[in-house]
Amino acid sequence: MEELYGLSGEQIVASGNYSDKSTKITFRLTSADDIFAEINKSDTARLLIPELDVEIPPGRQRYCTIQDFLKETQENIEEATTNFTHNSMISKVDLIIHKIEMALIGQQDLTIVLDDPLSISSIEEVTNEQLKTIEIYHRTFDQCEELGIPYTSGFEVKYFNDIKKAAPIVSRYIQQSKKIVVFSGAGVSVESGIPAFRTPGADDNIWDNHSSKDEVIDNFMATQKSREGYWKMCSDIYPKIRDASPNPSHTFFYDMYEEGKLYHIITQNIDGLYEKAGIPPYKIIELHGSCTRVVCLSCDKYYDRDEIHQRNLDGDLSPWYEINVKYFNLIRKVAMTNIVKDS
Repeated sequence: MEELYGLSGEQIVASGNYSDKSTKITFRLTSADDIFAEINKSDTARLLIPELDVEIPPGRQRYCTIQDFLKETQENIEEATTNFTHNSMISKVDLIIHKIEMALIGQQDLTIVLDDPLSISSIEEVTNEQLKTIEIYHRTFDQCEELGIPYTSGFEVKYFNDIKKAAPIVSRYIQQSKKIVVFSGAGVSVESGIPAFRTPGADDNIWDNHSSKDEVIDNFMATQKSREGYWKMCSDIYPKIRDASPNPSHTFFYDMYEEGKLYHIITQNIDGLYEKAGIPPYKIIELHGSCTRVVCLSCDKYYDRDEIHQRNLDGDLSPWYEINVKYFNLIRKVAMTNIVKDS
């Protein structure tokens, strides 16, 4: 993208003609010839020389040889430290200047790092290309925010089925993120001994033994058969949920919460294991409710789950049937009344 050299980052962003990836160039100076390589630094790039503890932040464009850059750096350091009186600081400055002087005659190895989120900067005219490495990476949220460009995750879908390739990518995004929303399903809790609802061919596949239609609220409220089917399913699965302990998947997200990164967990799971792991309820959205709590549909009172389980075992597979139906009919009557009034 040589046609963009000389343009400011603002101009490049406005044009929309920029790479969707960032570039980090590392160049090793190992001989006197290397100082004649050319630095093309955009105003969005950082330039670092770790051996000198030097960093040039974004904000200034530089087009010069490494030799000119080192000489300018030496002059700036000498000028800025003229009035230093502290011996330790003077010694540190003298050491930096000595390293620069040695590098200019090929007697001191240095590393030039050019990190540009817009991928416009470059190091050219190097005598040995093996001394230069280029790392392509995806821009962080903070970089995009600073540049004023949209942030996208950049996750490569092709890695989803390759855990060895996906793991470091996911790890990097977690480290870079500030607010993470987690979507999870039944597979997370299988390791805790809770069967998945739809595992094909599994001996404990819940929907092989129960009807998912009984889970639908309209069916549950409308027929005794659905209510009994629902509570029969609950009585089968509740002991496994009650006795289950969080596994590493749950504790991983608890650690994420402790680090302040977890914004919310949105889960299909009904086992309450995220809460058991220590994540507070206000961080958890249970799309299908929870099998660990029972609430009356009439008065919103919570009841002891073990008590209800014992009632199921004793043959009561439709607790508070009359109250539930009465409450449902009341809601329907109120709704119909409002519809008539509005019309």
